Amino acid sequence: MSDTATPALHRESDTLYRQIAEIWREKIVTGEYKPGDALPSERDISESLGVSRIPVREAMKSLEYLGIVKQVRGKGVFVQKTDPGEVLAKIGPFLAPPDAATLSELFDLRILFEGYAAELAAKNRTDADLKTLQASLDLLNASIRDEKSAEEASHRFHQEIAAMAGNRLLIILWHFFAELLEASRRLTLWSPERREESLTFHQAIFDAIRDQRADDARNLMQRHLANAKQRLTEREKTLGAAE
Repeated sequence: MSDTATPALHRESDTLYRQIAEIWREKIVTGEYKPGDALPSERDISESLGVSRIPVREAMKSLEYLGIVKQVRGKGVFVQKTDPGEVLAKIGPFLAPPDAATLSELFDLRILFEGYAAELAAKNRTDADLKTLQASLDLLNASIRDEKSAEEASHRFHQEIAAMAGNRLLIILWHFFAELLEASRRLTLWSPERREESLTFHQAIFDAIRDQRADDARNLMQRHLANAKQRLTEREKTLGAAE
């Protein structure tokens, strides 16, 4: 199989293997290499790029972790048929923390899909679901004076709602966003007053899900997250002014 032109590598970078992985990910995504195709040997790739085999080997390991390729001992590396949701879930922790503009856009997307998750949760919830969600709410209530514990309890509450929605890709997407927005939780729950405010929203969302008021559950979740986004913006401005 003939290769397309290969981008130049930034050899001074300490992430050479990531550049190589991106080159080959692009070849696979664009269809140059299809599921079941064998990739060139480690030696051939290293020679074509003018690098040692070490970064090539690391690049293949990273692609295998993402489920894009599979290494078969004694046979080579083969392109896999990938599940986009699983790739999203795995790649999230490796992405750089988003800047302020990206964080705002991520929150906008979160408002949309978590609102929908709350709506589905209200429609699909079981008694067992409510018991689990109530436990998360009780944990948040008990930890309202402790910032770290409150963050963990809030995280768990939102995760439970995403799981209750009954949509596999939605829960994968939730985990992906949770990784990217981890730092923002500390900025939105930084004071007892903010945590009390969050608890009030969580209680109202729980009540709507319990009573199967799907529209109310969606609207309350969206209002809650829009409020969190506003608090995040205010907190960032305060911290920026103090620097």
